Amino acid sequence: MLIEKERNGEAVDRTLLKSLLRMFSDLQIYKDAFESKFLVATKQLYQSEGQRRMQELDVPEYLKHVDKRLAEENERLLHYLDQCTKLQLVFTVERQLLAEHTAGILQKGLNQLLEENRVSDLTLLYSLFSRVKNGTVELCAAFNAFIKTKGKTLVIDPEKDKSMVQDLLDFKDKAD
Repeated sequence: MLIEKERNGEAVDRTLLKSLLRMFSDLQIYKDAFESKFLVATKQLYQSEGQRRMQELDVPEYLKHVDKRLAEENERLLHYLDQCTKLQLVFTVERQLLAEHTAGILQKGLNQLLEENRVSDLTLLYSLFSRVKNGTVELCAAFNAFIKTKGKTLVIDPEKDKSMVQDLLDFKDKAD
């Protein structure tokens, strides 16, 4: 309950949490009494939050939210959670906030980020997608599709025949 309160932005006594969880570890009941229930609650929280936030936020804000949540969970690991929880906790957060939404993120916002040349948002997108299985593969496929579509629009438009070569070179520079 204290961790849930902290996740919702309330201040909690981290030293109390640390003492309680150390006591569980010392008694060798950490995994059974705490960790399994904690990971289930984490999955449920981030599953519903991921679905809700994907609808509410545009892609750059969603990515910043995911990055913030991952940082918060790493803080919890540093301050009071046992390190044996780290892999499962990070995997759960990444799966519920990223892996389950890769296609939606790419459909909803990649083209706009590329068109507007928002390098910092694209950098964050790449770093987050590199954390999940096949994330960079899907990102590369979407980037490839964007390049093909944009290239076709530049080549097909008969009004731009005079500037087509320069437009293609400019687009290549921008893509690079």
